[in-house]
Amino acid sequence: MRIRCTLLVAFSMGAGLWADGRGDLAAALGHLNGNGSVQAGIDFQLWTRQTLGKRSSVRQSEVKAQFQEDEESLRITWPRVVVADLTLEEERAARGEILTTAIRDQTKELDPGRIHHLLDQATVLRRLMDQARFDSERADAWEGKPARLVLFEFDPRIPENKAGRLSRRSGSLKVWIAADGTPLASSEVAEYGGKVGRFLGSFQSKTDTETRYAVMQGRLVAAHREIEESSSESDGAERSDSRRVFDLKEKP
Repeated sequence: MRIRCTLLVAFSMGAGLWADGRGDLAAALGHLNGNGSVQAGIDFQLWTRQTLGKRSSVRQSEVKAQFQEDEESLRITWPRVVVADLTLEEERAARGEILTTAIRDQTKELDPGRIHHLLDQATVLRRLMDQARFDSERADAWEGKPARLVLFEFDPRIPENKAGRLSRRSGSLKVWIAADGTPLASSEVAEYGGKVGRFLGSFQSKTDTETRYAVMQGRLVAAHREIEESSSESDGAERSDSRRVFDLKEKP
């Protein structure tokens, strides 16, 4: 009987340690807004496919850059090879060639706002939590180690021209956290669909974002992020698909 009681008490204490993943996550985020200088490299891969009827065009490319952010400034440095490839892409476009790369699109996406966004994931996650509804939490594992999984639901943003035609929409956010609440990874899925009209057909959209976090100089950053997006119009006759991969590596 004494052994049974001891086990019951131990189980209850253990369950209590896992009872407030949402609170532990919020507390951890409050301590991960460091202002230390971060110097890192970023590798950005982009793949897109545009489909109209039976015709598709695919573009893909990869760019690398260096950046440094501190309390006073954010500096982005582009290697000469990226500038040379961008110039070549522009020359091909001027000649009317079909482009197979998307370097200009990539350099536009890696603007100061995007870089800071990747370096300030504590703010991003807090905003998502504020807008979401807590669903549940459970014990889980991440990369073979014990972790906690905290689940949320939210309503994804809808373009104004689609808002009045919706038939469904859903959003889910999963966050794996360590014992102290520090985020390890997250998975976010947002999708919606509807019908434009009797003759114009249906539309749908889905965005799947997978993130692996790291702590650099006291701030939570997206060390690896993959974003897959797909959308279609006119019952799938017009379709757009893309995949974006961001990798950050801190410099000593």
